[in-house]
Amino acid sequence: MGEEMAVYSGLNPESIKMLLILTTVLSVSFTVSQVGIIGFVGLIIPHIVRMIKGPYSFISNLHSIFLEEYF
Repeated sequence: MGEEMAVYSGLNPESIKMLLILTTVLSVSFTVSQVGIIGFVGLIIPHIVRMIKGPYSFISNLHSIFLEEYF
């Protein structure tokens, strides 16, 4: 269902988006506070490398291994 259809159905897409973003931010914040920053870095570095180097898995995996060593 697109945004136009949601508006016609009586829903407010902007408020739903903000609620989902807030829920995601709070859940990630809670998880990082419980697990620690090392787990967060281990999850985020491969995504950053994939954005920079592209979706080629072997090259991205090698770069993410070397980049994680610096943190």
